[in-house]
Amino acid sequence: DLRVELLASALCDQVERIGFDLFSMGVYSRYKLIKADTVSAADLSWLQVTLRSNRRDTFAVASVFLMPQINPSGYELVQNQVSQLSRSINSLVYPVLLMGDLNLLPWSDELFRLRQLTGMLDVRVNYLPQPSSGDAFFNVPVDYIYHTPSIAATAHGEINKGKNGHLGVWGNFQFKPSYGLAPD
Repeated sequence: DLRVELLASALCDQVERIGFDLFSMGVYSRYKLIKADTVSAADLSWLQVTLRSNRRDTFAVASVFLMPQINPSGYELVQNQVSQLSRSINSLVYPVLLMGDLNLLPWSDELFRLRQLTGMLDVRVNYLPQPSSGDAFFNVPVDYIYHTPSIAATAHGEINKGKNGHLGVWGNFQFKPSYGLAPD
C-alpha cells in the first residue's frame, strides 16, 4: 500500500507491522522500537510496543480495536475488555499512550471507567459533538488517544473519515519535566 510506504519513509527506517486478525495494526514511529507484543485477553487482542525517544526516555504505546456493542452480550464483552485493558495498562512501568478505534461514545460508562481505573487523560479536552455537513448528524468520535499524566498533550486535532461520521484524532505529546522526563 502506497500510504503505508509513504508513512514509513517519512517517520523512520524501522517499521514494525504485526497482523494478528482482520483488524491488523501497525506502529510507525520516529523513535526506536524496543519491544513489540500482541497481548490477548478477555476476547481482545491489542498491539503493545515499547519505544525509546531521542532523549532516551522509554514509553509504551497500546493500539486497540474494540468491536461495536450491538447487543447485550456485546455490552458485557466490552466491560470485560475494559477491565483487562485497564489491568494491563496499570502493570506497565513506563508512561503510556493508549490509542485506537474503541467504538464507544465519549460519554460512555466504559470510557469513564477506563479513565477512572487507569488515571489516563483524553487528548480531547471538553469535547462536545458538533453537527456535520455529511450524512451523519453528528461527527461522533470513536477513535481515541489517552495518555498517562506523565505525558502532556501539546496539540491535537480531528481526522474526518468521510460521510459515515467516524471521527479520528491525532496528537502531539511531550514528557512532563516534573516526572523526571525531558520534553521531547
